[in-house]
Amino acid sequence: MDISGKSDPYCKISYGNKTYQTKIVPKSLNPSWNETFLFHPKELKGMLLFEVWDHDFLTPDDFMGSVFIKLENIELSHVAKTHTLPLEGKKQEKFGEITVQIALQHE
Repeated sequence: MDISGKSDPYCKISYGNKTYQTKIVPKSLNPSWNETFLFHPKELKGMLLFEVWDHDFLTPDDFMGSVFIKLENIELSHVAKTHTLPLEGKKQEKFGEITVQIALQHE
């Protein structure tokens, strides 16, 4: 968070050894990325990891929070379902939430 009380957040989404990153939303505490990422799980197991970071220009980026969602807990569907997930900070404190849409399909 900068002096103005705003962040420049972005999100990293990981599954297995694949990680995607959203664009940075400047000076926002309520970013809307509206981006699509595709993973190709071989099995409907494992977890998606969402990590939210605050981009800094002169210092290392600040961790804002993360959440895991198990693929087993997601309903198979060709239509994306909305999930609102609480973010946890470094010391397990609640640090806001992230809303994602996930469509899980079996090939």
